[in-house]
This record gives sequence, structure tokens and C-alpha cells, in this order.
Amino acid sequence: MATEGAAQLGNRVAGMVCSLWVLLLVSSVLALEEVLLDTTGETSEIGWLTYPPGGWDEVSVLDDQRRLTRTFEACHVAGAPPGTGQDNWLQTHFVERRGAQRAHIRLHFSVRACSSLGVSGGTCRETFTLYYRQAEEPDSPDSVSSWHLKRWTKVDTIAADESFPSSSSSFSSSSSASWAVGPHGAGQQRAGLQLNVKERSFGPLTQRGFYVAFQDTGACLALVAVRLFSYTCPAVLRSFASFPDTQASGAGGASLVAALGTCVAHAEPEEDGVGGQAGGSPPRLHCNGEGKWMVAVGGCRCQPGHQPARGDKACQACPRGLYKASAGNTPCTPCPARSHAPNPAAPLCPCLEGFYRASSDPPEAPCTGEFLTQP
Repeated sequence: MATEGAAQLGNRVAGMVCSLWVLLLVSSVLALEEVLLDTTGETSEIGWLTYPPGGWDEVSVLDDQRRLTRTFEACHVAGAPPGTGQDNWLQTHFVERRGAQRAHIRLHFSVRACSSLGVSGGTCRETFTLYYRQAEEPDSPDSVSSWHLKRWTKVDTIAADESFPSSSSSFSSSSSASWAVGPHGAGQQRAGLQLNVKERSFGPLTQRGFYVAFQDTGACLALVAVRLFSYTCPAVLRSFASFPDTQASGAGGASLVAALGTCVAHAEPEEDGVGGQAGGSPPRLHCNGEGKWMVAVGGCRCQPGHQPARGDKACQACPRGLYKASAGNTPCTPCPARSHAPNPAAPLCPCLEGFYRASSDPPEAPCTGEFLTQP
């Protein structure tokens, strides 16, 4: 009994280790970023809409590699009359969602510290606001002038982790084109300059496309790069089944999208654990909101006469002289004594001429020289 109990415990431990290994394999597949819009390294005019005119300036600056790139900058608070509020809007072009259910946005930006601008009265900000709105078609020409009045959905207020002092207390937007931008810690950046990187997401997306808008209410900032993308779980082979590219959930976070797998050639669905097939249901993997596969349900196994190949990616025919009688993911084995497998993919090894096997004998039983019958 002790031996049997130890064996059962060993089997459970082995099963736990196997399950953990499968989970690690599933979660190790890198997510795909399907780019919807990216201004990184853009050198030609981008041409986004601004309100009021001049509220945001599109200018060219040198990045940390001394490469020219286009940025959008707003800094009117320093030169505004006391008590004057700011309400400067910047809108992207119409962005096709291309099947994405949720969009992610990665922002690279710099913000100047209010303490260095000499602005009093609480009108200075070190934040800006991010919005989006969905649309079936791009805005018509007659509605372009009122785009900032449309119904926008707030994504978040974006706050800078790092702000930097102005090189002059009389800083104004006219000097913003001289900003030298670079990542945090880059040796080429000016003293005190910091580049912030923030990522947000919004959805679910249900219409053909969307716009993104940025609202400045009193900051002195430079929007250096905007990248819009969606996460996709990449096509993958797992447990002798293929799973297609699958868009991440529109709900984001821990929500999952089930993807149905297709057994590879010469494979079939695994048993359901009680001796029968899993109701004809294909195996499933689940794509999380960050484009990573997880939670595998079911799988496939190689059919009789076939054995695993390339790990769990394919099933190949047993070579001549080998056989496999039942479905599963074990290798083919040599034919029993006095039997042979003259063709590949043998589920059984027929007895050689002059030798026999009883009908009650298992496939792995050797053949004998006498014909055996059931009593």
C-alpha cells in the first residue's frame, strides 16, 4: 500500500510539474503589436487639427540621436494674462481600427516644471488630458471646424513623472522649438530635461475607426511621439493543435478571448478524462488583454500509427518495422516477435507467414507458431 501511495503521489507531482511547464510555454509567447498609427521618427508635416489655431505648434526638433523629428508643443501659460485659462486641443487624423477591439496608446512627452515658469494663481499645469471618440467615417468637411465640440470620451489625465526647469524665466512658446529631447538618463539631453513615457488603453471599439485628442489646460509640454496599436496573440502550435492570430479583448485587463484550435494532420482531440472524446469540441487557448496566450483547455493527440514530432508540433507516421496501436503522444515501438509492419503508419503488426496471434491477445503480444483460438 505504501508503494502504491508513493506512486500515486509521484504521479500527482509529475502532473503538477507538467501543468506548470505547459503554462510557462503558453505564457512565454510574445504578444504582437499591430500598429495603427506611429509618429516616431516622422520628419514630414503630420498636419493634425488644432483648436484654437496656434494652440499647439507642430515643429521639428533633434532627438537624442541628433535626428530630426516632428513634435507638437503647447506653452501659452507663461505669457498669458493673469487669470486667463487655457483650452488648447490637438486631434489626430481618423485612425482605422482594422479589427482591433481595444486600442493602446504609448506617449513620449516632456513637461516643464511650473515652478520654473514664474506663473502664479494656480493656472499652470504639469498634466494634459487624453480623449477618444469613435466614428464610422472621417469627419465631413463642414464639421471640421467644430470637431473639438463633439462628444469625446475621456481616457485619463496624463501626469508627468519627471518635469524639468525652463532655461529662462521668460520662456514662451516661440522658444519651444529649441527643446532638445532625449530619454531619461541620455547623455545628449540638456540639464534637467526628462522624457516621460506613458501607456493607456481604451475600448471596446465597435465602429470603423476613431480619433484621439489631447487637451492642454495650462501646461508647457512637448508631445514627442504618439504610437497607437492593438495587442494580438500570435498564431501558435500547442499540444498538436494550431491556433490562429487572435485579437485581444476589447474589455482589456484580465478579460479573455477564446480561440478554437485545429488538430494538426494525423491528430485527434484528446479524451475528456472519462474514456470518451471531448464531445467533438476542439481544444481552446485564451488570449488575454495584453496579447498573451493562457488557460489552455484540452488538446490533441497523435492518431494510431503516428508519433509526436518536433515536440508537440506535429504527428508523423511510424516508420516501417514500428507501430502504435492506440491514439496518444507516446512514440512508436518495434513490432512484437514474429510480426512485421511492411508499410509506414502501422497501427498493428500482422504476424509473419506461418505464425499466429490469438484474437484475445493484445497488439503487443508476440506471434506464435500455433494457431490459438478462444476456448
